[in-house]
Amino acid sequence: MAVLALLTSCLDGDYHTTYVADCDFEWSDFAEHNPDSIYNKSYVICGNSMVFNSKLDDKEQFGGGFTVSILCDPVIEPGHVTRSQYCVSDTTGAYYSEGFAVFTQNSDESLMPEHDIIFIQSDQGQAVANYVHVCNTNLLANLMLYGDDTFEPFTTGDYLTLTFTANKSGSSKASVSCDLARYDTKGSKVLINWEKVDLSSLGEFDSIDLTLTSSRPDLPMMCCIDSFRATVNISQSN
Repeated sequence: MAVLALLTSCLDGDYHTTYVADCDFEWSDFAEHNPDSIYNKSYVICGNSMVFNSKLDDKEQFGGGFTVSILCDPVIEPGHVTRSQYCVSDTTGAYYSEGFAVFTQNSDESLMPEHDIIFIQSDQGQAVANYVHVCNTNLLANLMLYGDDTFEPFTTGDYLTLTFTANKSGSSKASVSCDLARYDTKGSKVLINWEKVDLSSLGEFDSIDLTLTSSRPDLPMMCCIDSFRATVNISQSN
């Protein structure tokens, strides 16, 4: 969780700072404290100012939102069974890091957080999204490419799309979408390596919601994100 200070000034009791919130989900001793190599028992604070939310059910079991994971499985072939639904299909996190986040979209909205990513200093300043990296889980990549005993592989017309929607002052402001998989007359695509997505058109935000949509209602709604970056400006007057 690195925060790069770009500019800080304190004049006549006023405080101003601009920094980059770099949310890379890197935790020291993560595997030691999480023997199953995942964590989704509560929200996660990254970059000192961003909360990545999760929601538990009435039995304190994970329902939806973000899971932090260090599990990788790059094996993409017919019949492959991954060891965990929280494995990314690449060999590492983005930028060869260890940790990343897996977003799970529960069809039961009561088991999803109200907002997925929250800027917790919105009463003190502004945040502007820069970019994020996205990838498929190994489970979804293999299902979409090869299917299994209960799921037919993707064919022409099938897709899986991830949309980021920025909210400001309680209203939806702007959105950015990217395809995690798409089969059409122009060819086919299933993302199995990290891909950078420009989020700058979202502008300022108080929160960002993620939405997965697919032509296949039987497809599990999951994806991986890493290296979410936003520029934060904080101002305080005394």
